[in-house]
Amino acid sequence: MQNNFTTFRPEIKDVKIKKVELICDTYHVYGIRADIRQNCCGRKMNIHDYRTVTIRSLSYGNRKVILHIEKQRYVCPICNKRTTSSIGIVDRNCSISNEVKDEIRRKLSEMKSFTQIGREENTSISTVMRIFHDIEVPHKELDYETVYLDEFKGNADKEKYQLAIYDTNHILIDILKDRKSSTIREFLLCHKDSIKKVGMDMFMQFRNTVYSCLPHADIVADKYHVIRQANWMIRDVRIRLFNSDTKYREYKKYWKLIEREYHLGKKGTDSKSYVWDNEISFVRLNKGFKIGEQSVSSRSVLGIKHNETDTKLLKSDADYKFYVGQRLSAFFGNIGMGGTYGELELSLNGVKGSVRNGYSILTALKSSSTLGYGFQWSNTFENEYMDYNNYKGAIRSKVESLFRWTYELGRNWAFSPEISVKAEKYFSIDEKNYTFEAVVAPYIMYSQNVTDKFRVYAKVGPAYRVDKSRYGETSERRSKFAGYAKLGIEYIF
Repeated sequence: MQNNFTTFRPEIKDVKIKKVELICDTYHVYGIRADIRQNCCGRKMNIHDYRTVTIRSLSYGNRKVILHIEKQRYVCPICNKRTTSSIGIVDRNCSISNEVKDEIRRKLSEMKSFTQIGREENTSISTVMRIFHDIEVPHKELDYETVYLDEFKGNADKEKYQLAIYDTNHILIDILKDRKSSTIREFLLCHKDSIKKVGMDMFMQFRNTVYSCLPHADIVADKYHVIRQANWMIRDVRIRLFNSDTKYREYKKYWKLIEREYHLGKKGTDSKSYVWDNEISFVRLNKGFKIGEQSVSSRSVLGIKHNETDTKLLKSDADYKFYVGQRLSAFFGNIGMGGTYGELELSLNGVKGSVRNGYSILTALKSSSTLGYGFQWSNTFENEYMDYNNYKGAIRSKVESLFRWTYELGRNWAFSPEISVKAEKYFSIDEKNYTFEAVVAPYIMYSQNVTDKFRVYAKVGPAYRVDKSRYGETSERRSKFAGYAKLGIEYIF
């Protein structure tokens, strides 16, 4: 599919852009290298012919960008020597731009996997690995008085276990290929003048090896393994006691009460409550603009949102919102550990409520930061003027913070545990009205781009909610398990 109405038009040094086409969710950019002839044998070289090179560039939004650049081949009129013009954005004999390589190096510094980076940058895993091996890392000599030995299960050189060595700040110093005494001894003897203390678990092989190499070093067992060993001893005593006397066997099914704290659930809570949320939105992507040095994208949004809460006590808490508004968003680059997006939303909502119909005017400021390893931190600040249901002429102020970890299960599926905290305050009804809510929930998420302009997404899972609210002279505090489901449809027109 070709789209000639795209506003995407990159600027490439020494390259004149002829046209841009959108074909199958990919921007194809056609251009020609500027004619910069070199001298040979005291004369300028002539153009022999043209060669088109294909270069993979940085993605624009969610779409790939492929450059088709015509380069001149020059020939000397005297010695017949031939040469090809170069392009500054890509190395010779390479089809990936330097910007893509820099982006891959940045994501490698975030400790993402090769597979994840290759999927995000639309490159092969071998390409990501090759860029990784080309990175020069300065070597720092070991100069720590205290080191920690920690084995882990791996497969290096067909060895079942490898040994990681850390300093007191939990910074990785080295990884040994196995946990054999000869390997550990080689490392310790190389740095015997620096090491004064060694931390480890209670594996006798480690202790004997350190004693033989560093007889004057202090050996410390880490507290985790000490506590674990104590718990195992309690477990062994419990099993032996239950099996030795018949009068203890009836308590066998309550073994969890002996080994850990057990909190009984609160009586009287409604465990069958759920929240159903669905939304249909129509989005128009407007032409972006700049504020100072910051590029800003603009979207016009209209849609329908339905939310319904069903419990044994309240079975009609539902409303429909018909909204139209404007959203401005910008990417602020690296802030903290990852990229941060900011968004300002202004919308006018017509509301069909369960008690009375009305309208609301919403202003929201949102931010979302990617922290690496699939972690995301989002914050929302809202002010809304409401005139529907029981909120006649009320102003609602909301502050919400969301911390999410996402693990991709496939191309369209993901597992996402979330922790959210929300506080709302209502004015002009009663100064004492407020709501505070904290939610811990593991969700299964689904997202599918049906076409270039049409997308569906869904989220479902259980949630544990703790909320505290006050309305007038009545205050309430509840904690319960609930189910949550959301279905969304988005169309770009």
